[in-house]
Amino acid sequence: MTVLLLAAAATLAADALTKSLVTAHLAEGRLYGVAGSWGVRRVHNRRGALLRASPGQAAVAWLVVAGGLVLLVGLSRPAPGVVAGLGLLVGGAAGNVVDRLRRGAVVDFVAAGRWPVFNVADAAMVVGVVLAAVAP
Repeated sequence: MTVLLLAAAATLAADALTKSLVTAHLAEGRLYGVAGSWGVRRVHNRRGALLRASPGQAAVAWLVVAGGLVLLVGLSRPAPGVVAGLGLLVGGAAGNVVDRLRRGAVVDFVAAGRWPVFNVADAAMVVGVVLAAVAP
């Protein structure tokens, strides 16, 4: 359980720090390019996985999922890699929930070519799911 909570807290902190820096220093919509369409572009994403849900409804849904994952880890004692992956998933979900509640939108800023612009929370959730799926 400690690994899950540490991974979630570190993810949440990294996500909050990067979003704070981006919103404080970058103009919305402008691409600060590295190469071609790769770089940093601040966007406020008002859409999400729960497209028709209000920010409050989306927050409750994500908190139920996160609570379920924490309960699963507490009861079943999965491998450390699975626990760390779930921690990344919980921390990433929490980061985006905090944004939705604070701003009514999620701040995205990583522009990677043809991919949709994303953030640290999104990346952590993807890495977390993959890690949990492949961990022995």
